[in-house]
Amino acid sequence: MQSSYVSPTLIDISWVETVNNMIENYNPCSNTTDPGVFLAYCRLYLAENGTENLVYYGNPDTLGGYLTDLLRRINVQKMSSVTEEFLDNVLVNGKVAIIDYRLSVIPQSQKFYAGYFILEDNLNGGLVGSIVMRARQTDALSVWGISE
Repeated sequence: MQSSYVSPTLIDISWVETVNNMIENYNPCSNTTDPGVFLAYCRLYLAENGTENLVYYGNPDTLGGYLTDLLRRINVQKMSSVTEEFLDNVLVNGKVAIIDYRLSVIPQSQKFYAGYFILEDNLNGGLVGSIVMRARQTDALSVWGISE
């Protein structure tokens, strides 16, 4: 893991329980080869212990809207740079809600197009409540949080 900045700010993780409760209402989508999945404005995935399932696609629904609102609130950069291997490790060993936009519509000057919301961290790295962001132009990954 690479990191050039870690903030001492307390991070709000109260949203984790809300997202977990909302996810319980979703089942994996059965036809992920539908061209509509690729063309969808927004896709929601659930990655848990090494498996990743598409749970929704289209315009942001209730959960997608909630996650987008959370993205608008990120304001603490916890790690300015992390590797793909770091993210892969989190996805294999934890529970992550992923929101992926076909076009970059996430705040922060439209520079991100995917957010990985860490709901469970079996690596014990203190990542619960953190959000890994993927940059639009560079594909670079950084870790963010929402201050209390």
